[in-house]
Amino acid sequence: MIRKNKEFFLKKLIFILIVLFTFLLVNCSRDHSAGPQITITLEQAEEILLTEVLQDSIPGGIMVYELQQSLEKDSTICSWNNQYIVEWKCWFFFIDDYFYANWAHPCRYVLVNFYDESEISFKVIDETSPPGFENLVVVEF
Repeated sequence: MIRKNKEFFLKKLIFILIVLFTFLLVNCSRDHSAGPQITITLEQAEEILLTEVLQDSIPGGIMVYELQQSLEKDSTICSWNNQYIVEWKCWFFFIDDYFYANWAHPCRYVLVNFYDESEISFKVIDETSPPGFENLVVVEF
């Protein structure tokens, strides 16, 4: 009888140790060093656009538009002749550098990273036609 109790106790102990080991293995293998990603607002993205991309180039000849919702990673941006795949979740801006001219002329697509990674992250794409978005809104600086 004592031997059966010892075997039962030993099996139970082994089961508990396996469960505990599995729990520790799963939880300790996660990368907690990166911490939670902090999102930036559209207003913060506008400020990055103003200070980092436009700087002092806001004469009356350009117009700036934005999407008011973020683009997801792997979204497609289409111009008349090109397609661009978005590398990360971002805010999208369209700068018409010659607002009063007919197309095709220089313009820019600006992608501002949706996440604050302790440094400003954006990408400027030089283009010659507007993007294929219908819901762009004029940015009022």
